Amino acid sequence: MKCIRLHLLLFALLLISVSAFAGPRSFRQARQIAERQAALLGIVMDESAASQAKSFGFGDKTQKSQASDQETASYYVFPHGEGKGFTIVSGDDCLPEIVGYTDQGTYDEASLPESYKNFMKAYQEMVEAVTKGDQATLRNLAEVKAYRSSVNSTHFKAVSPLLGNIAWNQSKPFNNMCPIYDGKNRAVTGCVATAMAQVMAYYKHPKQLLQDIPEYTKKWYGRDVAVPGISKSDGVYDWDNMLPFYSTAEGSYTEAQANAVAKLMFHCGAAVQMGYGSSSGANLTPAPLAKYFGYDADMMLDLSRSLYSLTEWTQILDNELAAGRPVFYSGSSTDGGHQFICDGSDGQGLYHINWGWGGYQNGYFDVTILNPEKGGVGSGNAQDGYNRSCSMLVGVAPDNGKVDEPVAPFAPIVQSYWDKMSVFELTKDTRNQVSDKFALKIQNYFCNQSRQEMTGSIAYGILKSDGTYVPISGVKEFSFKGIQDNGRTYGNTFLFEFDYVFPIGQTTIYAIYSTDHVHWNKCANSEMRPYVVEATAQKLTQVRSQLKADITPTEELLGGLTNGFEITIQNQGDIEYLGAINIFSNTTATMPDQAALDVYVTVPAHSSITRKVELSPSEGDLYLWLTDAGAENVFVNGKKFTVGATPAAPVFTVVKAWTNAAPNEYETEKATYGSNKVKAPKTNDAFAQFNFAIKNDGGTALLKYALVAYSTNKRNFVPRFETVRIPGNGATTTISKSFDPNELGGNTIISDLWFMSLTDNEYYDIPTTLSNNRLDIVSGGYYPLKPFNLVVYVAGQPSGISTISLNKGIYGGNGEIIISSDRSQTVKICNLSGQKVTSVAVQAGERQVIPVPSGIYIVNGIKVIVK
Repeated sequence: MKCIRLHLLLFALLLISVSAFAGPRSFRQARQIAERQAALLGIVMDESAASQAKSFGFGDKTQKSQASDQETASYYVFPHGEGKGFTIVSGDDCLPEIVGYTDQGTYDEASLPESYKNFMKAYQEMVEAVTKGDQATLRNLAEVKAYRSSVNSTHFKAVSPLLGNIAWNQSKPFNNMCPIYDGKNRAVTGCVATAMAQVMAYYKHPKQLLQDIPEYTKKWYGRDVAVPGISKSDGVYDWDNMLPFYSTAEGSYTEAQANAVAKLMFHCGAAVQMGYGSSSGANLTPAPLAKYFGYDADMMLDLSRSLYSLTEWTQILDNELAAGRPVFYSGSSTDGGHQFICDGSDGQGLYHINWGWGGYQNGYFDVTILNPEKGGVGSGNAQDGYNRSCSMLVGVAPDNGKVDEPVAPFAPIVQSYWDKMSVFELTKDTRNQVSDKFALKIQNYFCNQSRQEMTGSIAYGILKSDGTYVPISGVKEFSFKGIQDNGRTYGNTFLFEFDYVFPIGQTTIYAIYSTDHVHWNKCANSEMRPYVVEATAQKLTQVRSQLKADITPTEELLGGLTNGFEITIQNQGDIEYLGAINIFSNTTATMPDQAALDVYVTVPAHSSITRKVELSPSEGDLYLWLTDAGAENVFVNGKKFTVGATPAAPVFTVVKAWTNAAPNEYETEKATYGSNKVKAPKTNDAFAQFNFAIKNDGGTALLKYALVAYSTNKRNFVPRFETVRIPGNGATTTISKSFDPNELGGNTIISDLWFMSLTDNEYYDIPTTLSNNRLDIVSGGYYPLKPFNLVVYVAGQPSGISTISLNKGIYGGNGEIIISSDRSQTVKICNLSGQKVTSVAVQAGERQVIPVPSGIYIVNGIKVIVK
């Protein structure tokens, strides 16, 4: 085939809903679909060409289309005509109709590229598994569908990080003007102040403080810290002297540059009445941003994650980023909270997070798994992420001088769960006949989260088929003041006792409100969900959970090591689950009182998710239980595993190192080190990739490492440590990482490899058989380099012509990810924590194998399972 572009709709496979009534698609049906697709492309399918259509069965069996009406096909290929392209139609009507299409070229089996063949072979295998009812395949498809639908992929547009290379932190020089909190030590800025300052630096607004910030004294961790007042005249900001990044290297910034950012940071902290100390903290609301810094009061909204579905939440994020507005995002772990910034998205469901740690751990994350490696200032020590009690402040922009419409949907009345105050009781749960009533008692707290005073009615009701809500209880009147500047809300507790003729089946009971006694709206829910009951002809019960869950190991279980497990959680209900899943472990079959850990998850309605957790069991029997947050529902009841013996100590050696530089190609004109031109190995890729092979002659062990790189023009970098399991008994494991010269600030890039103890986080060295390196200076002489200092000059990617430009053929294997493509491109691989594992160069027409530990990965938005 000549140069054509084939659109293989692999992503469509990830959105399917497999029907129990699905069946094979006949040739006639497939032809109609192909003709319709051709018409959408402005093509009239040639009759003679259509007669050459083929159907493809299973196991590479191929037959002519005219004979295939009684056959079972995995897919059909319909040529449009000479030079007009072709359409590939699915052979099963439980799958999307169109597999792929092109409006150029002529279908010719003799010249099909290997990447196309690999893609379609994988598609055949998948269809065969679906038609056979393979539960693992159906489950995987359902999981991927949930993943893609949960991030509302059809609305995504990539937004590059709005803050660019702004990467500020909380210590020196940022805290140079913060108070001395204990007589000798200067307090850190606090994550709230750092987030505020970075967003203000993005806007370079305001030029001057709008009004005086009053003095205050605040007790923080047992100490009274006095914070002096700040006058408006002292609040002139020197934006031109603020650097996007402040290096710790001596002499890397001037006193004026340090003072410029330190003043802004201190003013931000004082404006929110920061509690200052070795770890500083405050609460961010719209009020101080508007009052002191001139940000738009009527545009800003402080939103709580629990009040929205995941789809609604990500849509708000997308809208804000598309409007060019960074979002203040906050969340809590089990040992504290953190304020950070969401300022971009990759267009495939991952969002760019600036953690406020000087660039450390900045990257793309799934907003349901905000789980960076800890180590930033104020990050705490808990191993879970900032996924609890999440909120975001949106509509953050300088005041535009007009009254704005709300930037996000907003339910003013909130129903909240209070442990000792909330009540749900079936006071009459039996009846004699279907027309009789059941009786209930419900009590909860309601408040007003809007700025305006609200007066109206509250009730409990149901959703009718026409989309309106109607009360089934009595009505309670309310009058609530609006939210205060400090975030305080006004509300009251209401008790409802009522009876109702519940129809047979499940009914969802919603808290609803009205301002006119006619039109009713659903209340938002904080830390709770609407109630679900199930009625039979004679009995009413509360449906406490509609979740199912399972837990399986992702690798051989060995004593003395951290072992990976995958938790799969399925939500069979109509309401999203947002909350914790507890994991209990024991060496006997008795469930302990305390959970070993929990995972905070979002499971959209009628969807499933998978999360990875780690446990460190001892050798012998291991029993695991999974429950919901209150341990009221047990999903896995004492599942037994056997943990193998503790391995011998590892014996690590770095035995090989290589890059993606082309053999015997060097850059001598543009490659520099300091003021000298150097002879640097050159790659024609758009990135530098460094690879190290580590041999382990001891027992299987975990290795914590950071593969780092820096530009010779700008040596600013933050190490990102990763932990990988390294098999023993002489096995060799390769670790790889790619680096973008645009992110590093230059094209001549040098690598390094660091190792850190898992127990005390101390750096240590691993022996190597590698020799020292050298970087030759063009004018004579050289720079001595250590064995792990590899050099690559990134020249960029040359253009080329490909026969068929595929999306990507991506498959999970045993301990590897296999990627095929008919054009050279960069493919991003992320783990389920939402972090980028690596980017790899895929060469045109080649099949690339990337070794990875077993688990589930997101590869350019596609979920890949590695056994």
